[in-house]
Amino acid sequence: MARTLREGGFLFITFPFMSPLRRLKVKMGMYPCHTVNDAKSKCENFYQFALSAKKVQHDLKRFGYCLVERRSLEGIKGLKDEVKIVNPWLQEVYDGKRGRIYRPLLDAFLLLFAGYIVLLVMQKVDQPIMRSLIRDV
Repeated sequence: MARTLREGGFLFITFPFMSPLRRLKVKMGMYPCHTVNDAKSKCENFYQFALSAKKVQHDLKRFGYCLVERRSLEGIKGLKDEVKIVNPWLQEVYDGKRGRIYRPLLDAFLLLFAGYIVLLVMQKVDQPIMRSLIRDV
């Protein structure tokens, strides 16, 4: 990124993140294993990493990018994948078979605590600004 993006250029990055719902499930011990590097626990059902959006944002700031926008996405998917009891109903909403009218409202509400991925829009700042940002970190 540092080599290919010009100063003032924009970086759009999405990734699965630790939503409030996922953080709650970790605190309650609801995931079978919490680390992939632990040789004793074989994460046979490992699906994907979920990152801390704040940490990714902080790390990108250290490399000369400033946040333009942060947005959670896919609230319905986040809840249906994490809470199995609502999965059948939400899967139909997610696939568009039911609730085309109320899907946007439901998704917007669920984004508050169950977003599936996060979008960070970052802008590469010029070198003098970058040096002052690194000092502030």
